[in-house]
Amino acid sequence: MTSLRIVPLFLALCCLCLSSCNLIGKQRDCPAYYETALTQWFPYGASTPVSFSGPTGVRAHTLVNTMTTSAYTAQGGFTAPRPDCSLHKYFQSSETDSRGFPALAADLQIIRGDYDSELLITELRIAGSYIRLSDLADTGFINGYINGAIARLQRIPAATFNGHTYGSLQSVTLDTNSVKVPGIFQLYIARGHGVVAYREYPSGALWAKN
Repeated sequence: MTSLRIVPLFLALCCLCLSSCNLIGKQRDCPAYYETALTQWFPYGASTPVSFSGPTGVRAHTLVNTMTTSAYTAQGGFTAPRPDCSLHKYFQSSETDSRGFPALAADLQIIRGDYDSELLITELRIAGSYIRLSDLADTGFINGYINGAIARLQRIPAATFNGHTYGSLQSVTLDTNSVKVPGIFQLYIARGHGVVAYREYPSGALWAKN
């Protein structure tokens, strides 16, 4: 009888041990956010005025750095692979759009995986539209999305907007023949200047940085 009582107790202790181990899991020391090529494309400081002129006037914003990741310990499950480090530098304007979200926001992200590999991502919110740019390489971003739809990226040596000439640009464009969603359908970014222009659907209105 005694041995029969010991078995459930032994099983309970094993379950408790496994549960505790799963809670402890695999850990990884992650650094604070650090500067990368993302800063070359989006050189926003602690407080950066950004305004765009368009057919109906000026859209003025002040981008403020509201959050920067500090060093921390990433926690993974006992059977899960080593956790990634997710580092962010987030900017947003005090001005809001019609839905109460920041009228302009930028989230610069560094995802550090195994062997300290880096994935560089930028997520933007502009005039009610959401843009995601990922896999930053030497020549620019490789993948882009606008409001969740796949966009085409193109490198542009130079372009002029609102009287300013920029070099080393990328355009991010939706195919409006298949994606007919009101909002931004084309975005221009320039190395050293961030977002320099965007066009809206269905009006085709161009908003260019001042």
